[in-house]
Amino acid sequence: MIYGRFRSAHPRISIDLPSREGPLIIEFIVDTGFEGDLALPPDLVGMTLATPSGYDSHALADGRIEHFETQEIDWAGDKRITEVLVIGGEPLVGTRLLSDMHLHAEMVEGGDVSIEPL
Repeated sequence: MIYGRFRSAHPRISIDLPSREGPLIIEFIVDTGFEGDLALPPDLVGMTLATPSGYDSHALADGRIEHFETQEIDWAGDKRITEVLVIGGEPLVGTRLLSDMHLHAEMVEGGDVSIEPL
């Protein structure tokens, strides 16, 4: 099970991503409107062991998004290969990574957030 908190108007969880320095703990906003796995700003991607996997056009203000593929991450007790989209703003975890999971979020400041396999 993955635990987090509702803070600053969003449900948030922390995920350990592999980096050259060891595990890098990053807080992500749980975004059910984002269809991918993970989204990170460029400075955080540079700190991870993500490797480039190509480019794709998306209908965002800045036009193109760079695609990366991470090393395996530990996700609710399983190892997963995740695609990371490089975008500005806060780190996001999307619905592809939430697939086959139960998300519970108390939408009040300090409320519990939990994610567990179905």
